[in-house]
Amino acid sequence: MNLQELRALFIEFFSARSHTVVPSAGLIPTGDPTLLFTSAGMVQFKKMWSGEVSLPFTRVVSCQKCLRASDIEQVGKSLRHLTFFEMLGNFSFGDYFKHEAIEWAAEFVTKVIHLPQDKLYISVLDEDEESYNIWKNEIGMSDSRIYKLGKEHNFWGPAGGRGPCGPCSEIYYDLGKEVGCGKLDCKPGCECDRFIEIWNLVFPQYDAAPEGTLKPLKNRGIDTGAGLERLALVMENKKSLFELEVFKPIIVEIEQLFSMKYEENKTTFNIIADHIRALTFAIAEGIYPSNIGRGYLLRHILRRAQTCAFEMGIKNPFLYKLVPVVAEVMRDQYPELIERRESVSLVVKSEEENFLRTLDKGTEVFNQVISEANTCTLSGENIFKLYDTYGFPPELTYELAKGKGFESNKLEFEKLMELQKERARTASKFEAKDVEWQVANPATSGEVFKCNHTEFVGYDTLTTKAKIVKWRNPQSPTPNPQSPSLFELVLDRTTFYAESGGQVGDCGRIYNDNLEFDITDTQKLGDLYVHLGSLKRGNINTVENPAASGDDVICEVDKSRRKAIERNHTGTHLLHSALRKVLGNWVHQEGSLVEPDRIRFDFTHFKPIEQQEMEKIEHLINNWILENIKVEISATSYEEAVKEGAIAIFGEKYGEKVRVVQIGDISTELCAGTHIRATGEIGILKIIAESSVHAGIRRIEAITGDYALQWLNKYESELKAISNKLGVPVFETQQKVNALIESETRLKNRLSQFEQTQILGLVPEILSKKQRVKDISVLVAEIPSSNIDTLRLLADKLREGEKRVGVI
Repeated sequence: MNLQELRALFIEFFSARSHTVVPSAGLIPTGDPTLLFTSAGMVQFKKMWSGEVSLPFTRVVSCQKCLRASDIEQVGKSLRHLTFFEMLGNFSFGDYFKHEAIEWAAEFVTKVIHLPQDKLYISVLDEDEESYNIWKNEIGMSDSRIYKLGKEHNFWGPAGGRGPCGPCSEIYYDLGKEVGCGKLDCKPGCECDRFIEIWNLVFPQYDAAPEGTLKPLKNRGIDTGAGLERLALVMENKKSLFELEVFKPIIVEIEQLFSMKYEENKTTFNIIADHIRALTFAIAEGIYPSNIGRGYLLRHILRRAQTCAFEMGIKNPFLYKLVPVVAEVMRDQYPELIERRESVSLVVKSEEENFLRTLDKGTEVFNQVISEANTCTLSGENIFKLYDTYGFPPELTYELAKGKGFESNKLEFEKLMELQKERARTASKFEAKDVEWQVANPATSGEVFKCNHTEFVGYDTLTTKAKIVKWRNPQSPTPNPQSPSLFELVLDRTTFYAESGGQVGDCGRIYNDNLEFDITDTQKLGDLYVHLGSLKRGNINTVENPAASGDDVICEVDKSRRKAIERNHTGTHLLHSALRKVLGNWVHQEGSLVEPDRIRFDFTHFKPIEQQEMEKIEHLINNWILENIKVEISATSYEEAVKEGAIAIFGEKYGEKVRVVQIGDISTELCAGTHIRATGEIGILKIIAESSVHAGIRRIEAITGDYALQWLNKYESELKAISNKLGVPVFETQQKVNALIESETRLKNRLSQFEQTQILGLVPEILSKKQRVKDISVLVAEIPSSNIDTLRLLADKLREGEKRVGVI
């Protein structure tokens, strides 16, 4: 029975028991910022047990794509661990509970796929007498086959640190003593490969809060997970997951690429076969290797596979050649892999090429460090040097060191990394400063004016009254009220947007009758807004000033600058949507910078954007601008926004209430930035640059409004100046330039041929100048040529005849 048949059999079994068949969710968990990847079948259903959403069904069966790297060090070495795998599962939300879950699991494994009962063992939580009695009294398992284990073995979850969790009961299959640890007390739960867990029956009945407290779930139920590959392993009586048919074509291809046999290189081949499956599925969903978040994990997976091959002498990209094999093997269940195999291969190849350059240099330095080591422990300082200077990932250093019989001082490395982060924090604007804040103390009340957060009112107005809460002069330990240097002001409320989410901080002025500040930037310090600026008028320490008296000041944001920023911010949303429509839904924002004079937008994509694609993107955006589509802004819960299809940026922190920016049916994103009221206010958007940030991440720079008009006018002016010098109309400039380039090329070729003839004519004269030094002929000559091709030709002529060694 192949995986396709086994998958179908499981789904049919539970479908016949009134379970709704739900397709696999993506590898990126929707609306769950606690997880990098979907790591279990229950992830897409978490909110159904807690009662956060209405129940569209109460019984579900699914086969879920999963990516889990918690046991990555065991992959390839253990016969039971995989990075990417498929998880079969049946689920209940406020419906059936332990009796049905245990009864159906026992029926499926013994009567449907006919696993021998004498090979099966059960574990339950030591406190869970109900599950123990069901297995013993209702299913008929003997005492000797049921093990009571502690919470470290038989209490599951929660995924991501919070949410549904509860006790569980696991079904194990005995693969035999020959793959065990050999200990007399070897039993289910042992870390060896003998007892392989094939099905975990979880009974979610608690809701875990982030601080660790457990509350009863609104809809207690069932969450089971059976590894598809593990079930196939025991059904086929194999000794390793990598003996399954799903891996064989991949391993055969590796044998051909390496000209090596699997039997002699099992561990390495297993690692590569597993890792390329994980990479293929993840990249096909638009998750690209990078230095942060999900991308970092993918990069680690790829580099682990590449390092294994590198140690075997394979120093060329090869993983990308395995992508089509994975796509072909999995095409019946996941046909989208066939459609995307070329693009996935390009991403993998690009990442391989980049890493091999790093690996070559880093390995050279690593080997030097090892050869000079006085102990069998690699110091944290050396690990940090390899990482900080040569870009060599610490995980790979640990693996290489282990292969050489060395321990790694990970603790010392982590301390050095923390020191580096601390240095970066010290260099930031508001941290680690010795200057104390001067706190406002209204003379009228004699009480300190306390404020824990700044109220932002700048979405709807650019001017408001406020009070200064505290201030300081950051350039002097003793603030000088007469100094024209920077001041930092904290107000109780403000219209100034503080830099966040890629949007720069506002500028403007803060003033009243007695003083005036020219504000050049606004930043966040926790929940406070800090206004940076210089004192233009007045004395902040006098009794007449608002900090001392409690009088109001007026916040006035630079209107034209804010408007330019808003045009650009709304422009980024249009750009994001256009990129997804033209290039594909795998495009995701990786970063942005929104300034008054430009947009910088980083996004996931595996290759440069072609000119035709760029024109289509720009055309789409400007059509939307011409349509003058209304920009609607609303506030709602994070869960509701994501449910309605709003795009959330991975890595951003969202509260319970979020701000949704919707532009017709074109774009819906979670965004706290400021925006225009309708797209027509943008005027025009012009893309001026497209480049690579690193493998899998591209960058677009664009301009809007007046800045776009100025850029186009300058472009036109320079083009006209060129056409005037060439003496042709503007639209004939390219044709004229091409003709001049062709003419120049012909002249250069003629000049080169003439020079070569002249130089080669000097050969007899040059050879006549040779001298004898002992038994060696020495020839010294100065050649009047700057053409390297001519010098090469001359060198060939001088080498003819007797054997010579020459330095030209």
